[in-house]
Amino acid sequence: MDTDFVSIRIKRETPKGPKRTIHELLDRLSSNKFDLVGVGRALLADPAWVAKVIENRFDQINTFKMESLETFY
Repeated sequence: MDTDFVSIRIKRETPKGPKRTIHELLDRLSSNKFDLVGVGRALLADPAWVAKVIENRFDQINTFKMESLETFY
């Protein structure tokens, strides 16, 4: 959830700008910038993502990379 999926998957570009953190996401969500967050890519990269977020183990989360998709073949 720290990179722009459209850039890396669809446009095949390297994402530009700084990586975002889960804390920024939670701040934006709590200030009603949006009301839904998709976590599919996060779960593909790290099936324990939900448990790690609940337990505030953000530094242990494996981030999504395109190689994550190759683990399903």
